Amino acid sequence: MTVAQDVLDTVSAMKVERARFEPVWAQVAERMDPYGAAMEGRMGDMSRIFGARPLLLPDMFAAVFTSLLMPRGTFWHALSPLDEGLRENGQVKAWAAKMTRLLFRYRYAPLSGFAGLPRRMGRSLALYGAQCLLVKEEMAGEEGGKPLPPILYEFVPINQVCLARNHRGQYDRAAREHEMTARQMAQAYGEAALPPAVRDALNRSGEQERCFTVVHLVQPASGAKAGHAFESLHVERDSRTMLKRSGFHEFPFIASVMNEVPDSAYGWGPAMSALPDVKQYYAMARTTTRAMEKAVDPPMGIRGKLERRINLNAGAFNPDLIDEQGRPKFAPLQSGAQPVLGLEGMERKSAEIGASFSENLWQVLANKPGMTAYEAAIRAQEKGDLIGPPFAPQEEMLGLLVERELAILERKARYGEIRLPERPPVLEGQPVTLEFTSPMARLRKAGETTGLYRALEFVQAAGQMDAKVPRMIDWDKAARMVADNEGVPADLIVPAEELSRQMRDEEAERQQQAQMMLMQQMAAQQPGAVPETGPALEMP
Repeated sequence: MTVAQDVLDTVSAMKVERARFEPVWAQVAERMDPYGAAMEGRMGDMSRIFGARPLLLPDMFAAVFTSLLMPRGTFWHALSPLDEGLRENGQVKAWAAKMTRLLFRYRYAPLSGFAGLPRRMGRSLALYGAQCLLVKEEMAGEEGGKPLPPILYEFVPINQVCLARNHRGQYDRAAREHEMTARQMAQAYGEAALPPAVRDALNRSGEQERCFTVVHLVQPASGAKAGHAFESLHVERDSRTMLKRSGFHEFPFIASVMNEVPDSAYGWGPAMSALPDVKQYYAMARTTTRAMEKAVDPPMGIRGKLERRINLNAGAFNPDLIDEQGRPKFAPLQSGAQPVLGLEGMERKSAEIGASFSENLWQVLANKPGMTAYEAAIRAQEKGDLIGPPFAPQEEMLGLLVERELAILERKARYGEIRLPERPPVLEGQPVTLEFTSPMARLRKAGETTGLYRALEFVQAAGQMDAKVPRMIDWDKAARMVADNEGVPADLIVPAEELSRQMRDEEAERQQQAQMMLMQQMAAQQPGAVPETGPALEMP
């Protein structure tokens, strides 16, 4: 058996697990994501959609996902040493701040492909319960005459990838099956690696955009590719041709799920839960629309036979439609339907669909004007308690993403391709961890701030009766905790040792000034003392 055939057999086995979810994904796609996912070739089919409400909720979810976890224009994470004793070190904090800025600069570079990823990730989680992106290490390439950033990102639609976990529940195998044109395959793999059918299409006029299926399998290395933890195999499916064989130091597919399914690599999303309600909503919308049309433009009943259609336009003439007694020969047929009942039912069903997407929790995010600092802290704590749990797997995913990014940058720095801030000597050999500073992280820390506000209210009241009570609070640490919880950049906060040094210098200066003043007073009190004056002027 060839290696290419072994790859295709492995992918076929991985598809068995994904097949459990594909029927639900297809129904979600054709009712809530007609242009976002090509499920069963029905992309763009609007025949089963009878209202915009189910189409808008995934976009709203994606907006909340982005704003809470990865808002552009802000540093939604920071770096810090794992050793608690080094976190307040001034050199370490300065290095961590520089590394964080550099990482964000590379991540949001124009050609990196990251800027549009958060929204697509949020939509995929909302609709299909899982998302996946590919983080690639760029090998000093160019595009359009411009150098590419060291890290490239690519969103992978969930219907293109098969995922598998290891015994610890971590993703360690992924197979992507997608279409590429002959021109794209030549750009990606080189013309010499292409099978004859692809080369023929590439060299034939009008055939360069012909599509072929490429399978990309990444799995733990079996020792054949030394120096890499994962092997990477690219195969053209129809010809079973090996296009490329390489490896990765870290697992490049970064995936996560919204709601975990036991013993599965895939998850369950809000749209999948709302699917029965969405079907009912569309059925009610269709029925209610018909009822409203009948109420506004009812069918007509007539006596006898008419040789022509009744003209119901304004100002129209209809001869012979009134008998000798002045009675009309036609009358509207009222079915007795009450469209208002259908509208009320649709409103209730719409609320149930919104509940599946946690719409009531997103409304908690709205701030109320005129709140005190304590009220704002209480409200923030409530937000974190309600919204936090569904986003826990996404923060774990972002942690793996940053680990992969840092590893790529450090390798490129060792090869001399880029320059990184020099690590402080105290940080050599020390592991660096990720600290989230996103709005979601601040909401999660709001409980600490709320507890502090409560304690300060008590201290303020008790301090009026006992002056030593306020001394129980370490005000410097309290201020640092609030600043950290509110996401103040670490390099804007004066390190503790630097603040202590400044206070020591100020205290020493005050003591020196007090000593000089005391000496001057003692000198002035001595009998016959002459006040000290400046140097005498020479007379000409």
